[in-house]
Amino acid sequence: MNRRIATWWCVVVCSMGVLTARGARAEESARAAPREETAPRDEPDRAVLGSAFVDPAGLLLFGPRVGAELGGERWTVGASARVFHWGLLSRALFLEEGWSFAFSYGVALRGRYYLQPAQRGLHLGVAVELLGSNVEHAAERMVTRSFYGVPHIEVGYRLPFGSFYVDGSAGAGYAFQLASHIEDLPGGSSAQFYEPVDESNVYATAALDLGLRF
Repeated sequence: MNRRIATWWCVVVCSMGVLTARGARAEESARAAPREETAPRDEPDRAVLGSAFVDPAGLLLFGPRVGAELGGERWTVGASARVFHWGLLSRALFLEEGWSFAFSYGVALRGRYYLQPAQRGLHLGVAVELLGSNVEHAAERMVTRSFYGVPHIEVGYRLPFGSFYVDGSAGAGYAFQLASHIEDLPGGSSAQFYEPVDESNVYATAALDLGLRF
């Protein structure tokens, strides 16, 4: 009888030991699970994001642009340049009968804040652009050279497609005429009879950037 009781207790103790060991292993697995979830990702977030873009829609407004942007998840700085005399609206606003554009350009700096991370979605920004306009009169053999400073605010939305994106934006500000003078072209002598006119005015623009992120 005593042997049977002893044997029974051995079975019970061994069974409890097995269950305890299994429970300990299960508990260790449960503790290990969060560690696997918080393990470093194969592709960690980058501290700096950048992109390059082109704005072909500028052909309809104040000239096509190319530029680049660099920054963090939400705050960025950017720079761009445009061929001002290629824009249809540039020609409509700046040219009168008998006048034509020589090479004219714009260079700009901007800062943006994106409401969503990874430089996407709705964004707000400020920018300042320097425009250089050269308008010639072939018959009178003279050219008007003008420079404008254009501070403005902008709002837009960026829609990403993998490494590419489409970014539409609109801006409004004021174009301050910084300087303007009239010069004779070779063979001309009429500039002395003309005086430049201050053409500072309200400024509005729009853009449709096609970009590549890197």
